[in-house]
Amino acid sequence: MRMNSMALPDLSGLALRCESIGVGGKSDEGSGEIPRRGKGKQEQDTSTQEEPRDQTPASADGFVLKKRARWNAPPWRAASVLDFMFENPLDGKFKDILSVKQMLQNNPGIVRQYNTSYCHYGYSYRKRTVLIGTLTQLSLKCPCPEEPCRQLTLYGKHSKEVAECGNAQKNSLPPLLIDAMVDGWISRHAGRVERFLLVDVFSGWGSIERRVAEKKASGQWQKVFTFANDIVNRSHTQSNLDMSANTPWNPGALLVFALNALWPEHNAHVTEHPRGALGWVQDNGVAVLFHCSTPCQTYSTNALATHRVAGTADPKTPQAEHDDAMNASLIDYFTRNVLHPTKHTK
Repeated sequence: MRMNSMALPDLSGLALRCESIGVGGKSDEGSGEIPRRGKGKQEQDTSTQEEPRDQTPASADGFVLKKRARWNAPPWRAASVLDFMFENPLDGKFKDILSVKQMLQNNPGIVRQYNTSYCHYGYSYRKRTVLIGTLTQLSLKCPCPEEPCRQLTLYGKHSKEVAECGNAQKNSLPPLLIDAMVDGWISRHAGRVERFLLVDVFSGWGSIERRVAEKKASGQWQKVFTFANDIVNRSHTQSNLDMSANTPWNPGALLVFALNALWPEHNAHVTEHPRGALGWVQDNGVAVLFHCSTPCQTYSTNALATHRVAGTADPKTPQAEHDDAMNASLIDYFTRNVLHPTKHTK
């Protein structure tokens, strides 16, 4: 169901403005490349899918925290149904921009950083990645080669490089890494919620939606639902909103659209709720995870020479300034609505 064909809820005067797909440089899960429309079936690399061993949550530098220093979220966080996770290349500069660093520094025990590699989760190439957000008890493996993956241990190298992969493959999240994130999210809310809603803010090629569908087909994750947004209109997307800082859209707007698309019978209740959509999900036992594979077009190692001041995360092009502003806007929304006790969690 497309946004231009569904009955839209009242967003207090906001007009739906879906940007054309001609806008260059938007996200696709860990790459700044914009794939051409009309490409064939998605490519999947499952050549070495092996369940990674559980690991005690690691600190921001990838090392296991001592027991006395592990993360302890405040009590109000346990009651909140809202979570978010950002994902971007580890060796790029996303994690080093001011808004991200301040978010981590100002929210100990609530936000944490995980460093890992795709090769630990079934892909034949390494691709080191960073995840930052409120799921603070995930068990992820440290990045390769600091903690060598199975391929590196057995053969001394990876069987493939990222550059050898097609766009759909290189811009997808490994199914086993998605499993680790979603299973951790479900575990956090076990016994306290009725449904799980994953809002994929930058859904790219739809790897999350594909994995959730696979798990449902196998009888798992029956209470998990997805809503996919991306500026590029693809077969899996339900909205195509530009999340730039200079637009009226934010994760809260996507939540309203998601609730209306998935459970239209509750639209009137959501609209009339005194605390809005955030209050409605809190009161009705719907856990919400905003997943943000934010565009890396100015953060990845290949882009740094063009878009960033040498040796720093400071922007030097309008596109880099745009991306920093967009991420700062997203973080501002999460800071106000997720990272502090609000009327929605009281």
